[in-house]
Amino acid sequence: MGISAPLLRLWDGVKRRLGLGKPTTGRPARFSPASTGNAREAVALLRDGALPAVPMIPESRVEAEYRDLQMSWGCRGLKKGTMREIAETVQKNLEKDAKLPRFREFSVEVLTDQYCAQVYSHFEQEPGARFATANAYRIWRTDRSVFFCGSKNAIL
Repeated sequence: MGISAPLLRLWDGVKRRLGLGKPTTGRPARFSPASTGNAREAVALLRDGALPAVPMIPESRVEAEYRDLQMSWGCRGLKKGTMREIAETVQKNLEKDAKLPRFREFSVEVLTDQYCAQVYSHFEQEPGARFATANAYRIWRTDRSVFFCGSKNAIL
């Protein structure tokens, strides 16, 4: 005996609200990771290459992804805006990072399993440290908006 149509519709609605659904539109990611030492170039790679390759997801899915990051990254907030507004926010953050000691480069990639683009600011390893560090910024898109988050030091 199968599940009735009303129950299936109810379950689909619950999944959408919880952000558990698959992307509804968009094309598969076709962006190769790229690096640059220039903030403007990194934003252009994001805007013109990485983000168009990210599938659009429901806003509830963005919020669910953000909640997970908030626990691990200590995110300052989730910013919603147009592509232009979010690109300006990313650029401000990258320009700030480029002025920090030991800055090395930016990299841009698509995280296909998390339906987003991610931009990193990489830094040289400090003497005596076991690892090099990086600041990461994550960007999602829906059918109407673009969303941005970063660590607790991110400029929103």
